[in-house]
Amino acid sequence: MKSQINKALLNADKTLNNKNLDFAISYILGVDIDVMKEKLDDEGNTYLDNISEATIIIILMDTQTQKVIWTGSAEANLQHNISDTESQKRINYAIEKMFSDF
Repeated sequence: MKSQINKALLNADKTLNNKNLDFAISYILGVDIDVMKEKLDDEGNTYLDNISEATIIIILMDTQTQKVIWTGSAEANLQHNISDTESQKRINYAIEKMFSDF
C-alpha cells in the first residue's frame, strides 16, 4: 500500500524527501463483514444480500499547519476467491484512481 501511494504521488509530480516534508500521509483500512446491499436478480426483482465491504481512506496533512489538505477514499466489495496478485491489482487501481484528481 505504501509503495503504491508513493508511486501515485510521483506520478502527480511530487518528490519524496524525508528531510523537508510538505505533508504527512495517513491511511486507514476498514472492513465491514455485515453489510446488507440491495441487488437485482436475473428477472429484475430486488433482494437483500449480505456482503463484505472494504474501504481505503488516504489523508494528506500539511506538516506546517497541521491541516488536512486532501483526502481520498475507495470502497469495494471483498472478493474472497481471488489471488493475492489480483487483490493487489484492485488496490493499485483504487489508489491510482483516488490520486487522479490530486
